[in-house]
Amino acid sequence: MHDQLWQTYPEEYVALHVGKVVDHDRDEQALVDRIEARFSDGIVLIRQVLPTSPADLIFRSPRFIPEHT
Repeated sequence: MHDQLWQTYPEEYVALHVGKVVDHDRDEQALVDRIEARFSDGIVLIRQVLPTSPADLIFRSPRFIPEHT
């Protein structure tokens, strides 16, 4: 997705919700204000589109495996 974002929104801040761009702006705070008003309950990722792709984030989650007695 980075290549498409870079072509369309170079060095702008983009807001992504459920894998889609829902807003963008050169002014990060203006974007945050609009997103907070529109998506007060949801999770929205806001990032600046830079020339290089950001590193992948990996989250590890512990699993509980019950002991069988």
